[in-house]
Amino acid sequence: MNIELLTDKNVDEYETFLLANPQTLLYASNKYRKFLEKLLDCESYYLLACNNYGSITGSLPIMLSRQDSHLGRIANSLPYYGSYGSIILSSNISENASYIRQSLLEHAYKTLNNLGVSAYTLITSPFDDMANYRQKCLEGCLIDHRLGQITTLPQQSEDPGATLLKMFEDPRPRNIRKAIKSGVKCRYSHSEGDMNFLYETHQDNIRSIGGIPKDKKFFDLVPEVFDESDFRIYTAEFQGRPVASLLVFYFNKTVEYFTPAIIDEFRSFQPLSLIIFEAMKDAVSLGYRYWNWGGTWLSQKGVFDFKRKWGAETREYLYFTKIFNSGIKNASKEALSKEYPNFYIIPFKELIV
Repeated sequence: MNIELLTDKNVDEYETFLLANPQTLLYASNKYRKFLEKLLDCESYYLLACNNYGSITGSLPIMLSRQDSHLGRIANSLPYYGSYGSIILSSNISENASYIRQSLLEHAYKTLNNLGVSAYTLITSPFDDMANYRQKCLEGCLIDHRLGQITTLPQQSEDPGATLLKMFEDPRPRNIRKAIKSGVKCRYSHSEGDMNFLYETHQDNIRSIGGIPKDKKFFDLVPEVFDESDFRIYTAEFQGRPVASLLVFYFNKTVEYFTPAIIDEFRSFQPLSLIIFEAMKDAVSLGYRYWNWGGTWLSQKGVFDFKRKWGAETREYLYFTKIFNSGIKNASKEALSKEYPNFYIIPFKELIV
């Protein structure tokens, strides 16, 4: 077995390898790699495990920060709001899975250490079997827990809407009916105007709760990097005025619930509930199997319950952090966050200061 880097020469084979596994997500894709490189000005380092015939049997995506800092560089699989970067394996190599997984990680550790990386975090996928990551090469890693939530979409339904409504818990069906009765209308597009509305409303929403919103560059890059078949902007209108929006991505068999936004004064009309419902119906009609709600912190009970009532199944996933330079623990949370924006560095409870 050989470990190679992803290049323009083997990118087509890599995409074919990804699509052979129905549970491979957007974050492993080559387009998302290009997206992160442009968005974060980071360096990609994607490892491919190849058998003696040259076929890809496993992969591990890695992004490295470019900061010239006395604290060293940071590596993530993957950065940016907890993007999953788990090891992906061919489905027909079960007897060698542990060996391939360990070889990829050991190669990554050696290379990253040589590149002056202070800390490396691997974020697993909610589709992963966590037992597969309890192996020697992860001993000594710091571990952070997250909850993933995924709705398995109905297949081959003559009436996707009716089938979905039976999957949801109250008050979701009631919310959807209220939006329809109130006269809320939904549509989707790829237009610059709808993207700008999403951006501006997202900024207002996140700042109102003291969070860090995605900046304008993110919204500008989406149509630049991705094709129209890769994403949709769903917009809800009330009396002809946009009042809520949702950006979803499509890859392989999964729809990614990525960026929702709503004008506060219209929340009572439940426009976002209708958007989600319409987007799910479309996903069923397009043949997608999964709706990925993304990660939730263990402390976010309200967010967790919101997703659960859309028929979402809970799947734990983990952050494994390998420390190469223990000196990074002497930095403050504020200094690290400023030095490495959009990268996961270390569980802050591990810091000395």
